[in-house]
Amino acid sequence: MRRTLVLLGFATLSTALFAPVGLAAPGPGQLSPGIRSDTDAVDMLEPLRPKAERTEEDQDRLTSATLYAYGRVLLQRGEDQLALRNLQRAWRYNPEATAIVADIVPLALKLNRRPEAARYALLAGDALPEDNRLLMGLAAAASDNGNWTEALRLYERALKADSKEQPGVATVLIWLETGRLYFLNEQYDESARAFAKAREAIEDTDKLVLPEQVRKRLLGDAERTYLVMGESFLKAKRWEDAESAYSKAFAEDDKRPLLEMQLARIAEQRGQLDDARKHLEAYFASKSTDAGTDPYELLADIMNRADKTPSQDNDSSNGADKDTAKSPRPEFLAKLRELLTAQPENPTLRRYLAEQLLAADHTDEAADIAKPLQGEDASAVDWRLQATLALHQGNVAELLTAMTKAVAASSDLQAIEAVTDELLQHDAL
Repeated sequence: MRRTLVLLGFATLSTALFAPVGLAAPGPGQLSPGIRSDTDAVDMLEPLRPKAERTEEDQDRLTSATLYAYGRVLLQRGEDQLALRNLQRAWRYNPEATAIVADIVPLALKLNRRPEAARYALLAGDALPEDNRLLMGLAAAASDNGNWTEALRLYERALKADSKEQPGVATVLIWLETGRLYFLNEQYDESARAFAKAREAIEDTDKLVLPEQVRKRLLGDAERTYLVMGESFLKAKRWEDAESAYSKAFAEDDKRPLLEMQLARIAEQRGQLDDARKHLEAYFASKSTDAGTDPYELLADIMNRADKTPSQDNDSSNGADKDTAKSPRPEFLAKLRELLTAQPENPTLRRYLAEQLLAADHTDEAADIAKPLQGEDASAVDWRLQATLALHQGNVAELLTAMTKAVAASSDLQAIEAVTDELLQHDAL
């Protein structure tokens, strides 16, 4: 065996030494056989050919990748505006690349281009990083654009991204915002739950230790914030929470009439009609006009419900008694007259009583009640009422005068739209 290996070694060496020169491998700087120059070598090269021709989609993806890479370079250089433009172009060439959109969103937010950020956030979907601050910024942008459902989705993701056991300022802000957005979306139970968490965190100093200044900033306009909370709790039938929130909203002494009005609403919805009347009487006694016509309409509802059986009352609350509500009850009109006698300088009450008398076909009395509303400070609403009364009395001259003054007071033809519609249907004219 050893002898055989030695012989093989000699054979290999002989081949290397005595092989023909033309068959030897070219050394450094030498050309292969048949190639006389570098030009011949280049001519003999064959280009690499793809297995399949590049499609338009392939070209778009390549363009997208090029623009994306350039955008990232610009981003590193600090040229944010140009980087954003290239990233957006990259996405347009390849709309399926959600990773590109995920880079566009924070950059657009950084440049304070919130509408663009919100729009691209919708496209990015779950490709967005679970970054609490980023998601909150996007949710705020979506909310500003009126896209409440998407804003809620982003806020909920931001809550999940916040891994803290104890709620912080960001968490409370999210609860307040989701409470507001759920309310706007008419998801009252969800709204009430979010507001309840926020209120507990703000008011319970053991749960969230914050300086008073920070608490005030969380609440913003405290009266408005607690008022929205109260409305949310009322819609969700969380009566005690509603009462507590309204009490916070109208804590000042001069706001007491408004608190009485809200307490009357709560009692009426709970079916406690006697308590509702007591709170309303307290509001009327204050001679306040801050609640507009709401107290009088609530009084009408209470009086309509008072004489009904529970089954009839339930039907009425479901909207089965709408026709009856159009014709004011005599005792209701009597109560309004009594209130106006005690508050002759209350223009809201005077206007409302005139409208109710007109609805009950007491046109002449309505005209007498409304006459003091024709002063120099009369609003477009007052002149529209005068026009309606003149129409029902068949007084063309007063009708035209009132319509002219209604338009002049508002600079808007819509001020007399309702009167015009009624005029077109009126046989007497």
